[in-house]
Amino acid sequence: MKRIYHILLLLSCALVIGMKANAQRVFFVEPKEAPFITAGPNQVKIIIHSNSDKLAMTHNMGEEKGVRTTNDDGTYCYTINYSFPEDYEDDFIKSTFLVRLPVGQKDFMLVLRKGKGYVGTFNENFITIEKNNDGLFPQSKAAKVTFLSAMKKLDIECNGKLCFSDGQAVPVADVNFSSSVKQEGGELNAYIIEFMLDEEKKTPTFIKRPVFKIKVGASNAIDVDLGGDLEFKKSYSYTIVSNVKIVEKEASFDELLAKAQTKEEEADFFAAANAYQDARSHENCPVDKRGELEAQLGKMNSARKFLFYAEKFERQGARVERKEGFTADSVFIYYRGAIRSYKKVLEYAPGTTEFERRAEELDEKLKAHPMNSKVTTVTVKYQEITGRHPNGGGIPIYASNTPDNPKPNSDDKPLGTTRGDGSFRVVFKDTPPPYLYFYGDKKSYKIDSTTTEIVF
Repeated sequence: MKRIYHILLLLSCALVIGMKANAQRVFFVEPKEAPFITAGPNQVKIIIHSNSDKLAMTHNMGEEKGVRTTNDDGTYCYTINYSFPEDYEDDFIKSTFLVRLPVGQKDFMLVLRKGKGYVGTFNENFITIEKNNDGLFPQSKAAKVTFLSAMKKLDIECNGKLCFSDGQAVPVADVNFSSSVKQEGGELNAYIIEFMLDEEKKTPTFIKRPVFKIKVGASNAIDVDLGGDLEFKKSYSYTIVSNVKIVEKEASFDELLAKAQTKEEEADFFAAANAYQDARSHENCPVDKRGELEAQLGKMNSARKFLFYAEKFERQGARVERKEGFTADSVFIYYRGAIRSYKKVLEYAPGTTEFERRAEELDEKLKAHPMNSKVTTVTVKYQEITGRHPNGGGIPIYASNTPDNPKPNSDDKPLGTTRGDGSFRVVFKDTPPPYLYFYGDKKSYKIDSTTTEIVF
């Protein structure tokens, strides 16, 4: 008898251990009576919602199995409609149900009443979270929390306030934090929440101990508690891991081109450059389109570079203005640098009026700066000449005074050389020479102050 008891005890422990192991992969909410669900007078309806299309549901009263339908949000609904036996006199019945997913299962008992409906949930946990090493956040009376993930459409709440929705930062009023999204190398997104912890500048909702709720689509929600109050100058980091591999169909050439053009219009130059590169490299890219796409790719990279400088100069100017006041010389220098950089962005992306507005606002602001009266504007006219030589790349380009075939001296320095595809670009600050000579050609090409392109 003792031996049998010992065996039963071991079996029960094994079952508990198994449940704990599976509990990390499944999320179960026991069905409850739902007033909004109705059934026939001699029937009962049991519904289990799930994010998996592989759920199986059975019970011990008969052979009925859960019938699957799809919800509007892409999740699934499994329903058992049970009819009481005709000679069954009681208004209720006890039944045991089993719900099973590939990663775990759960059995439960329900007291079912005639004419009622019961609704529960059994989900696969699609996401888990891993703690990274804490670091330093070099800002006084502040702290930062970062969630790294390859998933692009996370929902994140901080103490009940939504700060990211569908992967985008959500502005939250009257709180001591701000949220932003950045690409963190490779495929990772960094979901960043920065907290201002200055007690003298308390907001109506001042959060010292944040608790986060993280969710994506129909996945399980994960609660993240830092375990204590935020510390000054400390950076907290977590990685959110998905157990689901999402396979996206390969985009067509037309789709990539449309994406590139849309991102360019949105002034997302990084995404636009990547899309133009993908479109140019696509197997269905027309040959006669590749040069045009290469040029657009170059424009987006240039716009991105100058936008980086513009925003950097503007931030530095604002920082000096806060510390030293508007009249500081550095304020003028930084803001002028930002204006020039914004104007360069407009050269490569003329439709981005937002940057034109920023440049105009800074220019108007600097009219009141003491250094404005000391600046003499000098206009330098540049002349740019481009083209594509039919003989390809590596051809030296010389200034020439004759239309014939000059023979450059060994001391002559070329103005430049053609690129690998034969394209070239030469720029003159002053009056250009009367001719350009491409080494190996039988003649030179006439140019003047109006020439912008040489056609071979």
